[in-house]
Amino acid sequence: MLKNSEVAWRSRWEQADIQVTQKGNGSFVQSALRYNIFQLIQNCPYGNSTVSIGARGLTHGRYKGCCFWDTDIFLLPFYLYTDPQAAKDLILFRLNTLPDAKKNAKALNLPGARYPWMCSIGGIEQCQSWDIGRCEIHITADVAYAVENYLEVSGDETLMRRSAQLYVETARYWAGRFSYDQRKDVYNLLFVKGPDEYCGVSGNNAYTVLLARHNFKLALEAVQRKEAEAGAEEMKKWQDIIEKSQVEYDSDRYLYIQDDNFLRLEEFPGKKAGDGSAAYHQYDFDWLQRYQVIKQADLVLLMVLKPELFTARQKRAIWDFYEPLTLHDSSLSFGIHAWAAAYLGLEQKSCDYFDKSLFLDLEDRMKNTGREGIHLAAVGATWQALVFGFAGLSLGKDGKPKLSPRLPKDWERLSFHFFIKGNRYLAVIDKKGGRIETEEKKKG
Repeated sequence: MLKNSEVAWRSRWEQADIQVTQKGNGSFVQSALRYNIFQLIQNCPYGNSTVSIGARGLTHGRYKGCCFWDTDIFLLPFYLYTDPQAAKDLILFRLNTLPDAKKNAKALNLPGARYPWMCSIGGIEQCQSWDIGRCEIHITADVAYAVENYLEVSGDETLMRRSAQLYVETARYWAGRFSYDQRKDVYNLLFVKGPDEYCGVSGNNAYTVLLARHNFKLALEAVQRKEAEAGAEEMKKWQDIIEKSQVEYDSDRYLYIQDDNFLRLEEFPGKKAGDGSAAYHQYDFDWLQRYQVIKQADLVLLMVLKPELFTARQKRAIWDFYEPLTLHDSSLSFGIHAWAAAYLGLEQKSCDYFDKSLFLDLEDRMKNTGREGIHLAAVGATWQALVFGFAGLSLGKDGKPKLSPRLPKDWERLSFHFFIKGNRYLAVIDKKGGRIETEEKKKG
């Protein structure tokens, strides 16, 4: 059994390991990275598409063991680039629960499919809180984004039609969820809560509206490719919502506004405790949502997920305005800010945020790891900060991988393997720059 275990783990590490060489033979980052990668490997239900990954994996029953958007946005990329079959199983879980998503929408008096904020073994909503379970609806667009991301990176054509059906059914949900204002001939997305959970229940959260528009586009393209069917009238409405849905934008500052209420809020008068614990342990949520303070990456997250939606000036405006207002009271936040800072060329900021995300559980920096388990979304965000931020891995317009390295000054070398479209690559970044080597065709 020990020998079999060693063989299995050796195979996992050959695919997933990241090697970092620091000046002065520093090994703290390397050790911490492997701890984080171990957690990602250990908590994945390999070979089982009937379950997903809970917010705390197998380390704790926090949040009733349910899975959230954490899996689709923060965890999936690790598996997608290091073990495509594991990623496929996670996508199959969402595809298999599409019938439940349709039941969720019907229960809300809406058409199409609405994915649950809290998801257990099946896909029926488990969240009983109205302001979260009914309003934090970006999860549905997150799932569509994750499915598209999987198809694009893996090159898997076996799930194209099922994915197309998901795009169409989720687009139908969004079409029912937007409200049409006949006076102004616009569509509003009312009573929503974005990734920033301190924003309260507001209108036209930019993250949600912009991802919902993308969801519509995915559905329209799928129908045009004849992978799914939709009526002419509903497709016309989808296009109408894309063109007329509302997001507040300050053209003088080149700044997207988080939601309709954000600029009405007062300056935050509080002060976060210095022990790293979240502000909601000091202040009630009802109080926090009335001030210009942010729990976690919101527009900063969208900026790295969909960089093509923003100009370089708009991206910098998002960072300069929202980063100082963010308390990082969610473990999801540090790694995303590290990625965004690296993307923008802000080396010191990226290193500081990366350190906070990398050691979040190892050093119990939020003062709750022991009693609530490993923060797996933070682990996944840390991996993305390194691979997409520091290494700058991305897919070019030709579908081939490319690197835009932004290594910290005290890192001498970074290397890792990854899969794209069935091919296994080795990325190496050192003082000479970055290079990608094709190693072998993925077996199986």
